[in-house]
Amino acid sequence: ARPVNRGREACEKLLPGLTEGLLSLQKEAEKDGLGMYKQCDLVKETFAGQDLDDQFEPLDYTVEIQYGSDGGKQMLKPKD
Repeated sequence: ARPVNRGREACEKLLPGLTEGLLSLQKEAEKDGLGMYKQCDLVKETFAGQDLDDQFEPLDYTVEIQYGSDGGKQMLKPKD
């Protein structure tokens, strides 16, 4: 979805050149990979025979369901 340009004319009357300045900053950020346009390099590591991205770490705990007469209950258990 694209933003609506309803306030652009009013904004340009109050602050001439603001829209063009913002658009040029956006294009510069896209070109240089800054802010929300930044991309992380994929660094692969191996842990327990699995390839991992260095941005994520293996979890120390897992959730198990223990079933009883009244249904199941989620329990937090440390990983082996």
